[in-house]
Amino acid sequence: MMKLLSKTLFSVDMLDPASDAMKELQVLNANIMMLVAKPNLADYFPFLRPFDPQGIRRKIRVSYDRLHELIDDMIDQRMKHRNAATERSGDLLDILLDYTEHEGPDGLTRLDVKLLIVEIFIAGTDTSTSTVEWVMAELLHNPTILSKAKQELSEINMEIE
Repeated sequence: MMKLLSKTLFSVDMLDPASDAMKELQVLNANIMMLVAKPNLADYFPFLRPFDPQGIRRKIRVSYDRLHELIDDMIDQRMKHRNAATERSGDLLDILLDYTEHEGPDGLTRLDVKLLIVEIFIAGTDTSTSTVEWVMAELLHNPTILSKAKQELSEINMEIE
């Protein structure tokens, strides 16, 4: 899913071993998701919120700030590439950057583009992962449905061969 999302957003293969920025994006995203899912005392006891007793908000902020820096770098690189080249990649980032050139109510700012990319990136990876985890858990809790799913997959596999 990460590969598909990174290709759609940035025209870059996130699983490419040569792409350090993509690897870091993947690690930051996983870190943010882990921290958000962690039980936080401040969520249960609002009077603790200003103190952040477990340091969860601080850790999320560090990861989130770094994520924003990486996206800013990607936007900078794309802007340089767009200025130097006549051919565009046609990915979502390119399309959003086209809207930064529009004046008026349908125009976007650079900040708008960055925030949209961050939201789509985080939501696109977390939602798919959560869905797959939920389906797998449900299959494990329902052995009859699991065996039926296995049978259907076997039938499909036989048809392909």
